[in-house]
Amino acid sequence: MFQTLSKRNLLPVLTAVVLSVACSRTQASEARSLNPVVAKYGDTSIRLDELDRDLGSQLFELRSSAIFDRIVEDQVNWEARKLGITPDQFFRAEANKLTRAPEESELRREYDKRVLAGDQPVAATFEAARDEILDEIENSRRTTAMRELREKLLDQAHAQIDLNALGKTRPVLETKRPSTGSTHPKIIIHEYVDLTSSFCADANLTLQKVLTEFGDNVRIVFKQKPDPKSALSKQAAEAALCAQDQGQYTSYRQAVFENQGSLSQERLLALAAEVGMDPDKFGKCVKKEVHQKQISEDVREAAVNGFEGTPAFSVNGVRLSGAHPFSTFARLIRFELGEYPVTATR
Repeated sequence: MFQTLSKRNLLPVLTAVVLSVACSRTQASEARSLNPVVAKYGDTSIRLDELDRDLGSQLFELRSSAIFDRIVEDQVNWEARKLGITPDQFFRAEANKLTRAPEESELRREYDKRVLAGDQPVAATFEAARDEILDEIENSRRTTAMRELREKLLDQAHAQIDLNALGKTRPVLETKRPSTGSTHPKIIIHEYVDLTSSFCADANLTLQKVLTEFGDNVRIVFKQKPDPKSALSKQAAEAALCAQDQGQYTSYRQAVFENQGSLSQERLLALAAEVGMDPDKFGKCVKKEVHQKQISEDVREAAVNGFEGTPAFSVNGVRLSGAHPFSTFARLIRFELGEYPVTATR
């Protein structure tokens, strides 16, 4: 049955309709203002959300980087004011405290390692190469110290940051690779590794600590990303996968890291017997280069998803480049497990 409306009770209805239309128009206008057209050409318009979709993980990294930088900057300014010095003076002084000067024996070992790997010109004596090696090691340690200081300052801030709200992505990565850890993981860490890199050797120690602390919830998947300019690095990647064929990837990987100071193509082959493999079978595998397709796929996957350098990691979709301290991994893992409210990390 239809109800007849009088002028008296028709007025509220018309008012409600007018207000509803006005509200819809306001909401549409607000939506357009939040998602404006940023470019036009021909009949095509590009809106802001389209750019955000194209940027994908880059957008998350830009946002998170800006937040972390802001938190660290505020912490540095606050600490510097307490000490009556400039922020730059504070940051440099604290980073220097975390930087250990290399000993002469360390410089010599690095030189010997480069000679064995063919990365050091034979004509260059230790004395001639010493200063260059010293600069490289000091710069590397200074970079590591600055990362550790950032982590310390982030911890002090007790910042609560929602990584998901920042647009964290989860790239689809191959899991059928050598791996270790939980068989029912809540967190999967993908590592892109160069077995001849000292930075990767440092990261290996961090990953071992991760497994000790979070082994029930974490699985680590190992991807090969050799240095394209180093024949020894390429052979080490092939050798590691040949070790996987005999169920000895992690033990062989560990042996390679422990012997980086004396690595050579001959040493890579000799390590097979030391970790309990069939050396003849291993040698034939390495010589035939049967795993080059898999290595190429790992390298391509890293390039497509923006994993630059080595080591590089994906922690449930969050990208990390370089040998980060344990605290970085711990913060991300605890966030994923819902155990840790402080989610700021990089």
